[in-house]
Amino acid sequence: MPDAAGCKRRNKRGQRLTQRDSNSVYSASTYMKFKELTTKTEAEVRQLLGELRLKSHDLSVKLKLNQLKNTKELSVVKRDVAKIMTFLSSKVEKKN
Repeated sequence: MPDAAGCKRRNKRGQRLTQRDSNSVYSASTYMKFKELTTKTEAEVRQLLGELRLKSHDLSVKLKLNQLKNTKELSVVKRDVAKIMTFLSSKVEKKN
């Protein structure tokens, strides 16, 4: 039964979970898997890299202006950029 705040879900400690907590960026499914990159072409990967770099820049600006509510999202995007860069550098090494 929902409490006065309208919250139905609780964690192990009995604390209320908000909608943001239950759908947050912290879940492992939001991180890009390295296997996802191997199924894409190099052009698609480079396009994705550009989009993520732009998103990373936007998020860092929002963070500096105190407009970003979920700061973990920036580190997730940076991690994905690093995975793509690693993937692309390993492809270059294999060609040489």
